[in-house]
This record gives sequence, C-alpha cells and structure tokens, in this order.
Amino acid sequence: LVVYLTADKIENELKIPIYGNRSLLKSEDRTTNEKEYIDQYGILKRSGIRAPREISLDELDIIGIDKEVPVALVKVQQADNPLERAFFYITSEEDYHEQAEAMKAKGLINDQTLAEARIEEFGY
Repeated sequence: LVVYLTADKIENELKIPIYGNRSLLKSEDRTTNEKEYIDQYGILKRSGIRAPREISLDELDIIGIDKEVPVALVKVQQADNPLERAFFYITSEEDYHEQAEAMKAKGLINDQTLAEARIEEFGY
C-alpha cells in the first residue's frame, strides 16, 4: 500500500481501519526523502537483528568468490517505474559494471537510480 500512496497519506488521510500501526508504515516507504523516521534497516539494527551489511561503491573490491563477501545483491529503483526495483547479483566489481550497463541498455535503470542503489552482502 505504501508504494501506491505515501506513508503520510495512509497515516493521516486514509479513513479505513488498518490492522497494526499506521506510523510503522513509514519504515516501508522507499520513495520518501524524509529522514525523521527510521527505515527498515534501522529498525533491524536497533532491535539487535542481524541484517545484510551495506557495501559502498568504494568497497566493491571486497566482493569475489575468494574474498570477504563472495556474492552481493544490488537493489536499484527502476528508471520508469518508481514503484518497482530491479535486482542483480554480483561476484566482482567488474560484474557490477557489466550488469549495470546491461540493465541501463535495456532501459530498466539509469545513472541516477544506479547512483542511489543499495548494495548489500548476500547469504551472510
């Protein structure tokens, strides 16, 4: 529901019963720029629940079959559909660039959405 309406609209304007906590919906809102709330990764961290480690572009050299992170998952907002994401697995920095270029060539992602992508360890 949050992907179709903003968390703010659901919390304050949607006048139907919702099972659960309306304010918790903000943790699922990937389209907001508000930083006043804690997202799903922050909730996991505060709760002491292990979550995949985020990897910055500067750290791509730690990814590889015989390296610290064998496989990583890249989560990218789709270029023409802000409600959907594109995902791809990488096993090296070279793999990241090859797959990103292939997805850009297909029009699934663009430079802006790729720059905002989340890269995280997979299979921790």
